[in-house]
Amino acid sequence: SIGVDYAGDDHPETIYIGINLAEVLVARGRPDEALELARRLGGNAQRTEEPRLVPYALYVQAEALLAQNKPAEAKAALEECSRRTAMLDPTDVMVARARLEQLSGKLAAAGAGEARLAAAPVAATKSTTAPSETTQP
Repeated sequence: SIGVDYAGDDHPETIYIGINLAEVLVARGRPDEALELARRLGGNAQRTEEPRLVPYALYVQAEALLAQNKPAEAKAALEECSRRTAMLDPTDVMVARARLEQLSGKLAAAGAGEARLAAAPVAATKSTTAPSETTQP
């Protein structure tokens, strides 16, 4: 487990730095650690008066879940992030919405890939049926 202790676990700067670290962990292919860290810090963020931290933690959680190939859970985190983003001031909303749109595109691509994988066994079964196995009248 990666720990972050800058100015105390509940200090907004500690939380922000930790969420940044979680984002780096996702980029480095370590989504399990990133998810654990983002969830813990997201919980800490709820005890602060900094409104941008919880949506940011949820966004990183969605990225980590997507990297773990869990698009349904990523979508839920993304929806909660979007709901909480609406409560921010207009400048923060613009930045957050751009990030949400980018992640939504990744999520849509993952969902399309999942649909192709689900259809693949059916297609493989159909293509392996030899013509001689069909019944002729």
